[in-house]
Amino acid sequence: MAEAGQTPAFWGVVSPNNIPEQDNTFRYMLSRHFYVSRFGNTVYAGQSAVMAAEREARTNQWAGIPLDSAVYRVAHRGMPMTPLEVRKIDQTARNNGMSP
Repeated sequence: MAEAGQTPAFWGVVSPNNIPEQDNTFRYMLSRHFYVSRFGNTVYAGQSAVMAAEREARTNQWAGIPLDSAVYRVAHRGMPMTPLEVRKIDQTARNNGMSP
């Protein structure tokens, strides 16, 4: 399995902090239950999605990372950006008795 490489052009690239990375909107194919920050390219789900959307609408700035969540502690963008983050999320799910 390859560990590094370019993001396929199909998915798109954004530079929220002047650093190119994959566009986490996934061509707008994510469920409506997710929110993707246009400021930080971070994917939020559930209550964190509601809070992030409200905060960004109010402040016009990135809402930040909700570090009270095990998933966001492992994958700061809410979506794994590297194979290592995928493995860490899988391990977190297994350790917490969640289905992978």
